[in-house]
Amino acid sequence: MVWSLVALLICLGPAIGLGRQIRERLEWLDPSEATAFGGCMFLCFIGWGVGVAGGAGQLYKDPGIILITGAIFSGSLFFNKQPWAKPNRWWAVWALLLAFPLLKAWTPSDMLDWDTIAYHFAVPKMWIEAGKMTHVPFIHQSNFPGIVDNLFLTSVGIESFAKSFTVFYWIMGGMWVFGVARRYFGETTAPWAALAFLSAPLILWSSGSGYVDVAHGLFAAMGMLYAAERSYWLSGFGLGAAMASKYTGLQVALAAFLVVVFMTTRERQWKVTAKPLALAGALAILIACPWYVRTYANTGNPVFPFFYEQLGGRGWDQWRADIYRNEQQTFGVGRTEGKRDLSAIGSSILGLAYQPGRYINPAPTEGQGVPMGAIGFALLLGPLAWLCFGKERRVALDPRDSSTVPQAEYNSALRSLNQCLAMTGLLLVMFFLLSQQVRYVTSLAPIWAIMLAGIAVPKWREILRVAVALQAAYTVWLLWTTQAENQFKVVTGIFPREEYQHAVVPFSKAAININQEVGKQGKVALYNEVFGYFLDVPYIWANPGHSMLLPYEKMESGADLVRGLQDIGVTHVYLNIGALSREHRALIIDPTDFSYNHYDNLDIKWIWLLSDALAKNELRHVHNWEQPFAILLEVPKEPGTGEN
Repeated sequence: MVWSLVALLICLGPAIGLGRQIRERLEWLDPSEATAFGGCMFLCFIGWGVGVAGGAGQLYKDPGIILITGAIFSGSLFFNKQPWAKPNRWWAVWALLLAFPLLKAWTPSDMLDWDTIAYHFAVPKMWIEAGKMTHVPFIHQSNFPGIVDNLFLTSVGIESFAKSFTVFYWIMGGMWVFGVARRYFGETTAPWAALAFLSAPLILWSSGSGYVDVAHGLFAAMGMLYAAERSYWLSGFGLGAAMASKYTGLQVALAAFLVVVFMTTRERQWKVTAKPLALAGALAILIACPWYVRTYANTGNPVFPFFYEQLGGRGWDQWRADIYRNEQQTFGVGRTEGKRDLSAIGSSILGLAYQPGRYINPAPTEGQGVPMGAIGFALLLGPLAWLCFGKERRVALDPRDSSTVPQAEYNSALRSLNQCLAMTGLLLVMFFLLSQQVRYVTSLAPIWAIMLAGIAVPKWREILRVAVALQAAYTVWLLWTTQAENQFKVVTGIFPREEYQHAVVPFSKAAININQEVGKQGKVALYNEVFGYFLDVPYIWANPGHSMLLPYEKMESGADLVRGLQDIGVTHVYLNIGALSREHRALIIDPTDFSYNHYDNLDIKWIWLLSDALAKNELRHVHNWEQPFAILLEVPKEPGTGEN
């Protein structure tokens, strides 16, 4: 807990200092907006530097000194005399919401925090042990852009320290939305915009975890808004950071580019915008290119494992590409025989609020995903209300509000947000056609929240405020009842941390036995389990679809599987039986009862191979668990002997 607070304080100084320096040069920015931009710049600088150094083989086992040194240097800017933002009564509300990501950061991750412990923290752990950013062939996510993930390398192995970075991005996101809304529409409506963003279920739930989506969404929103405002160097940074944090940043850059080019052509302004637009693109490419170059060097595909049919890639084939694409397209609605029914696009967009279970794991095809994955109805009202009332004249605002902005600036805000609306519309089309995973559209949340602040019709403005308040109350209730209540018990010592960790991630307890049994000289193949983060021994994800290390398509018997495991140095096999269907579970529990010689379905052939190896004593039982329902098997030194 202390380390998390230390990390937040380390980052806050540079954010304020850089924000003041930025506003000295760009006086039109709001102080809160500039501070948020400065905070993002600082962390991106650290993430970029760690990524470049790690890729060059200069990753130290204790890289936290990089963050601390950079913070001390940048924090000296804190003493600049430029004024910042004034406190207001809303800080108490935001402080209440802040408790939720802090509780999440201060407690061990649970299984709903899936990607955090599957790869966001697991891959940096491998890299720190190796001293450099090695290629991890069985975790394709290790090739993803990592300007945010690389911050986890500075956490010196302290989980709460690592999680504090996503808490900080949540704070910066609220400040940025507040600042832009205040610059556009005045002091009165800006807090409601910030509240709409900060209290969106997906935004609040993923903050304090290892998910990078809030940071990525903030970068993308900055890139789109500043592109619409023709502030090209600011836009270049935002779009570059978006592309350097997640592949979906490429979609954001494409949407922003298309809208800006269309508007520039329409307004015949190419003579004054061509050069700054090109420079912004060059800046964005410079920020993002280290990850794409590294991924291309590792795999032969700069966006591996996506677009295999068009770009190819080493260590991949069409079968595995199909497995991955099918998994990506299980989210959302409107899928028919591998395609999308365009008539369902309306349901898909509205479903971000009312049908969240289909847009996030687990079991999205059955609508069983966690409700915390919703964008929320309040944010979704932003673009809908803007379409209906966003062009109302400035005079419709409350004349008693002395903090409102001049008509010319209000018209400029209308112009910028209309272009942002077009960009977000393009992103929604891409979202519908490619993968309706809700975390891929967090870039919409900041823009839609700002739109909520600009509704000029008094009656609708009050209705929207009620909607924001109800959404915030619902999110607080949802997170408290599903997670935060138990997290609070851990923080206060009522529930021991280790006991809590074993309860929320049963594999963390099994990992203790695996570490003891396998040893540093061994290597374990994980089936139906991806939480190798808890292991201190080498491991691989063994299921098909992760890599080509095990050529299941060429194997014809359990002996072939054992030889394949031996060839890559695997000494033990861990199988999570509980994740199997009842039929397949029976094949493992009593393999002698299974008489088929092969499976026609290549996707599940590995189950038969394991069953056959067990039936013929090619693998030896070492340990059984009831919770999790799993087994640990030992691979013999000589295949077919059953001896070690």
